[in-house]
Amino acid sequence: PYEGTPVFEVQLRSNNAGDLLSFKYYDASEDAVLDIVETYEFDINDILGDVENPIEFNLAFITLTFGNASPTGININYESNTEIAGLQFDVVGVDLISASGGDAALNEFNISNGTSTVLVFSFSGATIPIGSGILISLEFAESSEDQTLEVSNVVISGPGGSSIPS
Repeated sequence: PYEGTPVFEVQLRSNNAGDLLSFKYYDASEDAVLDIVETYEFDINDILGDVENPIEFNLAFITLTFGNASPTGININYESNTEIAGLQFDVVGVDLISASGGDAALNEFNISNGTSTVLVFSFSGATIPIGSGILISLEFAESSEDQTLEVSNVVISGPGGSSIPS
């Protein structure tokens, strides 16, 4: 079933059973190092997978979408297969009044904003768990002119400060 698909054999060694191993993937086409979601707790003489039944690993991803748009606000929704430890983004096209709520607030993140930048982080090291929902809600000034909201320069951090593509 994996004909035509790259399959890599990997041998792992460690000094102690129970060591937690994490993985990264280098994407030469993007010149980017990406985090692998899964980790492995080292077990001496353990054998996982083979050529016919390989163990598959997945890249960390977060997808952001807009929801519940109104003339004065919008929700930023997320779907993620990794924990979210923080995020930052710029808002263009509207006059931002506030950023609040969503799973960022439920997980006791600090949420701050200026007129065009939103910063969401935790002093305690909390994370937003794997899943989906409303990440944060934005409120902006209503305008009689046509407005186009654009979110740009998005930076999302995973546990340990790793950057996650969105």
